[in-house]
Amino acid sequence: MEYNPNKYEPLNLIGRGSFGVIRKVRRRSDGKIYARKEIDYKRMSEREKKQLVAEVNILRELRHPHIVRYYERDVDRDNCLMYIYMEYCEGGDLAEVIRRYKKRGKRFAEQTIWKYLAQLLLALHECHCPGSGKSGVRPTVLHRDLKPDNVFLDGRDDVKLGDFGLSRLMDGSEFARTYVGTPFYMSPELISESSYNEKSDVWALGCLIYELCTLDPPFQAKTQSQLAMKIQQGAVAPLPPQYSQELFYIIKAMLQVNQSRRPTTADLLEVPMIKQALGEEPPKNEKPPAVDQREDELRKRELAIEAREVAVLAREEEWKRVAVAHEERLKATLERQEEELKRKYAQLEHQLMSALRAKEESLLKREAELIENRTLLQQAIEKQRHVPHTVNHTYRRGLEERTTASNKENVFTSAFGNLGVLGRRKSIKGVSTPISSLPTPPISAPGSAGTNHPTGSAEKIRADVRHTGGPLLRRAQSERDWRVNHHGEMDDIVKGLEQFALSSPMRPKTTGPDDMSIMMHLSP
Repeated sequence: MEYNPNKYEPLNLIGRGSFGVIRKVRRRSDGKIYARKEIDYKRMSEREKKQLVAEVNILRELRHPHIVRYYERDVDRDNCLMYIYMEYCEGGDLAEVIRRYKKRGKRFAEQTIWKYLAQLLLALHECHCPGSGKSGVRPTVLHRDLKPDNVFLDGRDDVKLGDFGLSRLMDGSEFARTYVGTPFYMSPELISESSYNEKSDVWALGCLIYELCTLDPPFQAKTQSQLAMKIQQGAVAPLPPQYSQELFYIIKAMLQVNQSRRPTTADLLEVPMIKQALGEEPPKNEKPPAVDQREDELRKRELAIEAREVAVLAREEEWKRVAVAHEERLKATLERQEEELKRKYAQLEHQLMSALRAKEESLLKREAELIENRTLLQQAIEKQRHVPHTVNHTYRRGLEERTTASNKENVFTSAFGNLGVLGRRKSIKGVSTPISSLPTPPISAPGSAGTNHPTGSAEKIRADVRHTGGPLLRRAQSERDWRVNHHGEMDDIVKGLEQFALSSPMRPKTTGPDDMSIMMHLSP
């Protein structure tokens, strides 16, 4: 059918969603009022478009007095808009009514709560129980987002279930595994990501009825994890005292954590108070007063037990909170200690590396010094390799000279022995009379004992003494004086040569005669 923009007259805006708005419109042909959902599908993904088509199909199949009725749809392809025309509920939604009551400090009457509960049970029962539709047998429908915002009131204060945008068609034996809904009304099986079925809608209905009584959801928390823990525990505080225990029993039955123990919509519709709210069964009071009194006592005890249970759960929650806080503090302390240890480790590592680098530099410097010293030592050894030979040669020559001088001295002494001028050898050092002034020794007669010189040889002997004996005496005297004055230095030289000869890597394995002669002649 082609879209006709003049078919409906737009009126005021009712609500706003993520993909469009809900507007109140009037049909021009008869003036009837409708609620029109204006959805901009241009920004939708393929999955969201399929979800929109599924909602339209579900609404088309559902026909019930307590379900918002679907009438028709139009598509404005030029503007990428889809219009869904539904029943208009002038009373608004329950969320707005709850906010208004809470602001004014009012409470819902228990009779009104029973009425809303019974009508919503009828609507859910229509969704959960397969029936016949326009296209044949209709499968089970899970609403999956039951909350006060999706429950509407008409002009007669009757509730109608609407907004099936998250609903899902399901076969009789199928269990759903994906869920997108409001966290405050999620069932334990949805929190644990387990398979779920129509009883998840029953849990959400229990949360909604509890909120009608207390004006707050049964499970509240600041974080998602705390909310999940409370939902899985399933403990709720008692209702305000103005509400009956029967109502609290029904709510607790719908909030059973174990979904196998949770009643179905068919089970709940058999409860006498539900039937009474639907006008099917008049109130009965056939019990004797004693029984009623006993029941009241039992209810009081049960309330006390439930109050203690709530207190225990509150203490457990406090212990868990303290444990979590302690764990966080401990974790923070451990992290700080770990950071401090890492910092100290890095500092020690830096110090160790610095010390190792300094030690390495010192070793390299020492190695360079040793190499330099070794080079100098090798150069010194190389220079001194020929020192023993030089010393040997020098002292051989000196020894020969001294031997010659000694022989000449002996000749001189022998020549002048008979004259008695020189005396002993040691007295030569004390001679102060010049040789030229020495007296002429007496001339022995020819053939006399003790002389072999011919007559007139005395003059020749004096000449020889002047020419040869004087210098020899002076040289012998100088050598004796030098040896006396430098006796200590000669000892040091001999000791140094001995140590060098013994420690030098180039010394011969055995001591040669030249070396021995050097050491002997160097000794004083």
